[in-house]
Amino acid sequence: MDTYIYEITESVDFVEDTGSIKTYGIRIYNADKKIAGRKNESCRVDSISPDYPKIAAFKQMLEEFGLYPIHLRDVVEDFLSSQSF
Repeated sequence: MDTYIYEITESVDFVEDTGSIKTYGIRIYNADKKIAGRKNESCRVDSISPDYPKIAAFKQMLEEFGLYPIHLRDVVEDFLSSQSF
């Protein structure tokens, strides 16, 4: 059985009329497989939200449910459609 690691990513995006803003995303990789000694990134979605506590709670939920990387994009879409910003 594969072991997946869930990490929060950080990036800086430019928003017109606001300027630069730090946003957070999620990266999932397979801890059991490495390519040339590097993490085998299975899926990554950047710039989900500028709200770190929300992303941290979202990451914890993904870990608890053991979400497979193939479903990350769909779950992020559902997460965003359920949020009020």
